[in-house]
Amino acid sequence: MKIYIKFIFSVFGLLATFDLLFLIYSSEYRDVFGQVSGVAEITWRIIADIVMALFYGLVFWKLKKGITLPRLMICHGVLYGLLGVAMCIPWAGYFFAPLSPIGLLFLASIIWIQDGYYLSLAIALMFIVFNLYLIQYGLKENKNRVRLALLR
Repeated sequence: MKIYIKFIFSVFGLLATFDLLFLIYSSEYRDVFGQVSGVAEITWRIIADIVMALFYGLVFWKLKKGITLPRLMICHGVLYGLLGVAMCIPWAGYFFAPLSPIGLLFLASIIWIQDGYYLSLAIALMFIVFNLYLIQYGLKENKNRVRLALLR
Protein backbone atom coordinates (compact mmCIF):
# COMPACT_ATOMS: atom_id res chain seq x y z
CA MET A 1 0.00 0.00 0.00
CA LYS A 2 1.36 3.35 -0.96
CA ILE A 3 1.91 5.54 2.07
CA TYR A 4 0.67 8.69 0.37
CA ILE A 5 -2.74 7.15 -0.37
CA LYS A 6 -3.20 6.68 3.37
CA PHE A 7 -1.97 10.23 3.89
CA ILE A 8 -4.39 11.69 1.33
CA PHE A 9 -7.34 9.84 2.86
CA SER A 10 -6.40 11.15 6.31
CA VAL A 11 -6.10 14.68 4.90
CA PHE A 12 -9.55 14.35 3.30
CA GLY A 13 -10.96 13.30 6.68
CA LEU A 14 -9.31 16.29 8.36
CA LEU A 15 -10.63 18.65 5.67
CA ALA A 16 -14.17 17.33 6.18
CA THR A 17 -13.77 17.87 9.93
CA PHE A 18 -12.42 21.39 9.42
CA ASP A 19 -15.31 22.11 7.05
CA LEU A 20 -17.70 21.09 9.80
CA LEU A 21 -15.94 23.36 12.30
CA PHE A 22 -15.99 26.29 9.87
CA LEU A 23 -19.71 25.74 9.29
CA ILE A 24 -20.42 25.88 12.98
CA TYR A 25 -18.14 28.78 13.95
CA SER A 26 -17.68 31.02 10.88
CA SER A 27 -20.70 33.04 9.81
CA GLU A 28 -18.99 34.15 6.58
CA TYR A 29 -18.41 30.57 5.52
CA ARG A 30 -21.88 29.53 6.66
CA ASP A 31 -23.50 32.29 4.58
CA VAL A 32 -21.71 31.36 1.35
CA PHE A 33 -24.99 30.22 -0.27
CA GLY A 34 -27.05 33.06 1.16
CA GLN A 35 -27.90 34.58 4.50
CA VAL A 36 -28.36 31.87 7.11
CA SER A 37 -29.88 32.67 10.48
CA GLY A 38 -28.61 29.61 12.28
CA VAL A 39 -26.93 26.25 12.06
CA ALA A 40 -30.27 24.45 11.61
CA GLU A 41 -30.65 25.83 8.07
CA ILE A 42 -27.45 24.14 6.89
CA THR A 43 -28.19 20.71 8.32
CA TRP A 44 -27.61 19.02 4.95
CA ARG A 45 -24.06 20.37 4.82
CA ILE A 46 -23.37 19.31 8.41
CA ILE A 47 -24.67 15.79 7.75
CA ALA A 48 -22.57 15.52 4.58
CA ASP A 49 -19.44 16.60 6.48
CA ILE A 50 -20.04 14.16 9.32
CA VAL A 51 -20.58 11.28 6.88
CA MET A 52 -17.42 12.21 4.93
CA ALA A 53 -15.31 12.51 8.09
CA LEU A 54 -16.51 9.12 9.35
CA PHE A 55 -16.03 7.53 5.92
CA TYR A 56 -12.48 8.79 5.49
CA GLY A 57 -11.62 7.89 9.07
CA LEU A 58 -12.87 4.34 8.53
CA VAL A 59 -10.99 4.01 5.23
CA PHE A 60 -7.79 5.34 6.81
CA TRP A 61 -8.16 2.89 9.71
CA LYS A 62 -8.62 -0.04 7.29
CA LEU A 63 -5.67 1.06 5.15
CA LYS A 64 -3.50 1.44 8.24
CA LYS A 65 -4.31 -2.16 9.19
CA GLY A 66 -3.04 -3.25 5.76
CA ILE A 67 -6.43 -4.03 4.21
CA THR A 68 -6.55 -2.91 0.57
CA LEU A 69 -9.89 -1.77 -0.74
CA PRO A 70 -9.64 -1.81 -4.55
CA ARG A 71 -13.37 -1.65 -5.27
CA LEU A 72 -13.80 1.25 -2.87
CA MET A 73 -10.87 3.07 -4.49
CA ILE A 74 -12.36 2.58 -7.96
CA CYS A 75 -15.82 3.75 -6.85
CA HIS A 76 -14.35 6.73 -4.98
CA GLY A 77 -12.23 7.65 -7.99
CA VAL A 78 -15.13 7.52 -10.43
CA LEU A 79 -17.73 9.30 -8.27
CA TYR A 80 -15.47 11.99 -6.88
CA GLY A 81 -13.67 12.37 -10.20
CA LEU A 82 -17.00 13.23 -11.81
CA LEU A 83 -17.76 15.55 -8.93
CA GLY A 84 -14.38 17.22 -9.52
CA VAL A 85 -15.26 17.69 -13.20
CA ALA A 86 -18.57 19.25 -12.17
CA MET A 87 -16.67 21.57 -9.83
CA CYS A 88 -14.71 22.92 -12.80
CA ILE A 89 -17.91 24.17 -14.45
CA PRO A 90 -18.55 27.82 -13.57
CA TRP A 91 -21.33 28.22 -10.96
CA ALA A 92 -21.86 24.44 -10.77
CA GLY A 93 -18.69 23.92 -8.75
CA TYR A 94 -19.95 26.41 -6.24
CA PHE A 95 -22.90 24.15 -5.45
CA PHE A 96 -21.12 20.78 -5.75
CA ALA A 97 -18.18 21.79 -3.53
CA PRO A 98 -19.88 21.04 -0.18
CA LEU A 99 -20.31 17.42 -1.27
CA SER A 100 -16.57 16.87 -1.64
CA PRO A 101 -13.78 16.72 0.92
CA ILE A 102 -12.03 19.64 -0.77
CA GLY A 103 -15.10 21.87 -0.44
CA LEU A 104 -13.46 23.93 2.30
CA LEU A 105 -10.41 24.71 0.16
CA PHE A 106 -12.54 25.34 -2.93
CA LEU A 107 -15.02 27.71 -1.28
CA ALA A 108 -12.44 29.43 0.94
CA SER A 109 -10.31 30.30 -2.07
CA ILE A 110 -13.34 31.85 -3.78
CA ILE A 111 -14.48 33.73 -0.67
CA TRP A 112 -11.26 35.04 0.84
CA ILE A 113 -8.73 35.30 -2.01
CA GLN A 114 -8.89 37.90 -4.75
CA ASP A 115 -9.25 36.09 -8.10
CA GLY A 116 -9.56 32.89 -6.10
CA TYR A 117 -11.62 31.22 -8.80
CA TYR A 118 -8.44 30.22 -10.63
CA LEU A 119 -6.98 28.73 -7.47
CA SER A 120 -10.20 26.81 -6.87
CA LEU A 121 -10.00 25.45 -10.43
CA ALA A 122 -6.45 24.30 -9.75
CA ILE A 123 -7.64 22.59 -6.54
CA ALA A 124 -10.45 20.85 -8.43
CA LEU A 125 -8.04 19.72 -11.17
CA MET A 126 -5.63 18.27 -8.59
CA PHE A 127 -8.60 16.46 -7.05
CA ILE A 128 -9.48 14.99 -10.46
CA VAL A 129 -5.90 13.86 -11.06
CA PHE A 130 -5.76 12.19 -7.64
CA ASN A 131 -9.02 10.36 -8.35
CA LEU A 132 -7.72 9.18 -11.73
CA TYR A 133 -4.65 7.82 -9.95
CA LEU A 134 -6.91 6.17 -7.38
CA ILE A 135 -8.87 4.44 -10.16
CA GLN A 136 -5.64 3.21 -11.74
CA TYR A 137 -4.28 1.98 -8.41
CA GLY A 138 -7.56 0.25 -7.54
CA LEU A 139 -7.66 -1.51 -10.92
CA LYS A 140 -4.07 -2.67 -10.46
CA GLU A 141 -4.79 -3.99 -6.95
CA ASN A 142 -7.95 -5.71 -8.17
CA LYS A 143 -6.01 -7.34 -11.02
CA ASN A 144 -3.41 -8.62 -8.52
CA ARG A 145 -6.16 -10.06 -6.33
CA VAL A 146 -7.71 -11.90 -9.27
CA ARG A 147 -4.31 -13.24 -10.27
CA LEU A 148 -3.65 -14.51 -6.74
CA ALA A 149 -7.10 -16.13 -6.58
CA LEU A 150 -6.48 -17.95 -9.85
CA LEU A 151 -3.15 -19.28 -8.61
CA ARG A 152 -4.74 -20.90 -5.55
